[in-house]
This record gives sequence, C-alpha cells and structure tokens, in this order.
Amino acid sequence: VINPIPAWPRKDDSYQNIEGSTINGNNLTIGISDGQSQTVDLSGILICNVSLSEGFSSETSCDPNLSANNCTLPTDWERSDNQYVWVNNLSSNKCIGIRGASSWLKTPVYNTSSCNVVRISFDHRAGYTGSNSSLENNDDLRINYYNGSAWVELTTIDHLSTSTTFWTSKSIELKTGMNQNFQIQFISECNELLDSWLIDNISIQSSKS
Repeated sequence: VINPIPAWPRKDDSYQNIEGSTINGNNLTIGISDGQSQTVDLSGILICNVSLSEGFSSETSCDPNLSANNCTLPTDWERSDNQYVWVNNLSSNKCIGIRGASSWLKTPVYNTSSCNVVRISFDHRAGYTGSNSSLENNDDLRINYYNGSAWVELTTIDHLSTSTTFWTSKSIELKTGMNQNFQIQFISECNELLDSWLIDNISIQSSKS
C-alpha cells in the first residue's frame, strides 16, 4: 500500500524521504524511501502560455539578389541561409521571403507539453525576385511542426491557393504532438530560384482547451 503524501511534511513521516523523483511530460513520479513510488498528473496546475505574434516590422529588409546580406531575423528564429530566406519590404510592409527548393524558416522553440491545443495562423502570398512574379505547378509552401522526435507535415499550400496581389490568411488548430521542443517550420518547394513565397503575421497561441 502506498502511503498518501500529507499536505505538509512532519518530522515523524519517514516516507517523506523522497528519492529518485522524476518528471516526464505532465507526470511527476515520486520515489518513496521504502522502494515504492507514486505518480501524480500535474497537467491541471502546469502553465500553458505559449504566445507568439510576429509581423517582422522591426527587422531590416534586404535585397535577396545579393549573395550575402545583413538583414537579421527576430531573436531565436532560424533559417536555412540568408540568401534564400530574407526580410522583404513589400510596399512598406515587412515580411519574410522564401525562395527556391528546400529553403526554410523556423520559429523559436516552445514548451507545449502542458497544453492541449496550439493554434497557428499566418498570411501568405506569392512573391517574386527579379522579373518573375508568378508561382508555377508544384511550387508549394509546406508547413511542418516538430512533435518531440520528428518533423511532421501540418499542411501544404499549393500555388493555386495564393495570390500575387493580395494576402491570404491561413489558420490551423493542432491537438497532437505537444512537447518541450515544439516548433513550426515553413519550407519553400519552388522549382526555380526566382519563384518565392512571402509570409507575414505569424501567430502561435496555446491553451488547455
């Protein structure tokens, strides 16, 4: 029989000599001195407060045609390289441009292990570099999320679902894959370097329901 843990330890409670306690996700396993253990679900008290809202307005825009540029991303954002993923200035509206095949942008890492729902939203449109301003067949934008052990496809936007003249908003609700290293990845799957996607107003919001 596992002795119950009192609300406040007393000097004569020998089983309060806790040994080998571990946390795995929302579960706290408490080691008791007599060799037994007890697991407690902490999901009801752990904080779920992931909140990202990024419009890139504070970043310096760059010329994507340069072999190297000095534009930087917000803190903790990642990109495949600085030539094919850049801060674009479209009619005084700063956004992210991604061009070519397999170029990617990653958000910061977030701990969603105590969350049940993550809501992702962003705006997208077809971009251009040089004189080419249209996407072609199979010029897709793929969005992945990291589930703690591997990248999983969240959705793919094809070239027919966006525009070169106006922004289109996309919202996704995710109820699986919560973990301590949650991350979103945007990947350009364009066939030509002059074909690109523009992304803006990226939001990640979490909740317990």
